[in-house]
Amino acid sequence: MGYKDFIILFIILVIRLLSVIIVRSSFVPDEYWQSLEVSHKITFGYGYLTWEWKKKIRSYIYPCMIHILFKIFPESVETIVLAPKYFQAVLSTIGDFFTYKLSCKLFGSKCGSWTLFNLLTSWFLFYCSSRNLTNMAETSFTACGLFFYPWNKRKSEGIG
Repeated sequence: MGYKDFIILFIILVIRLLSVIIVRSSFVPDEYWQSLEVSHKITFGYGYLTWEWKKKIRSYIYPCMIHILFKIFPESVETIVLAPKYFQAVLSTIGDFFTYKLSCKLFGSKCGSWTLFNLLTSWFLFYCSSRNLTNMAETSFTACGLFFYPWNKRKSEGIG
């Protein structure tokens, strides 16, 4: 990773962390029921699970990541409220960075720059990227996966 990539990653991180500080509302109930409430129940032994969890149709991967945060940091309101938001902001930063890198790889640096511009100026991403929604985490993981898949494919074909 070069200096330019480091600067871009830093800028994305600052914007995503700003969203944690500025956005103080709730958006949809799922930002609690898909992750935080489940993580709380795993960590502290009490909380409510919705029918999706009782029927075992949801994955515990994302709630378990938040559970790790709850176990690492001392129990406090700030930890329970803010640590998952900061964690999601970092995940979103990584996803945004690899979306930018994928765009550069597939369509060139000019398209990559426009992709980055759109990611950073989207009010909806600013509003939602730090929310603990399972699909925000999935978006980040998918962006990383898509970046590494073409890279590995090109490398195995001797193109890259």
